[in-house]
Amino acid sequence: MTIQRALTFLMFAGLACAGQKQAVLSVSAAVAPFARLDVRSATSVTVSVTMAAGVQVLVWVTEGSCSQPVDSKVIVASGIHALSFSAQEVLGKTMVCLSSSDGLLRGARSVSDGH
Repeated sequence: MTIQRALTFLMFAGLACAGQKQAVLSVSAAVAPFARLDVRSATSVTVSVTMAAGVQVLVWVTEGSCSQPVDSKVIVASGIHALSFSAQEVLGKTMVCLSSSDGLLRGARSVSDGH
């Protein structure tokens, strides 16, 4: 159901219940985990992430393989996060990697994508 249809339904439901003293409406939504890495430069990355409460996302730079997080940045809430790495941290590194603590999110981008 689209948002517009849902709002139209709610409007008509409100009109139908206008003569009653009380009405109960329950709404629920499921939001799937999501992550996107945008490499801005060799030392800057933007991470857009949607995750469940209590989940953490690790972001780190590495030399080709994302198998083990090393000196990672930690994201603890959904949102858009601008992360910076020092020149020392990215020296000789070729990949920016992302992994969530619940195992649902994984991603990698080449450091050269930001050039």
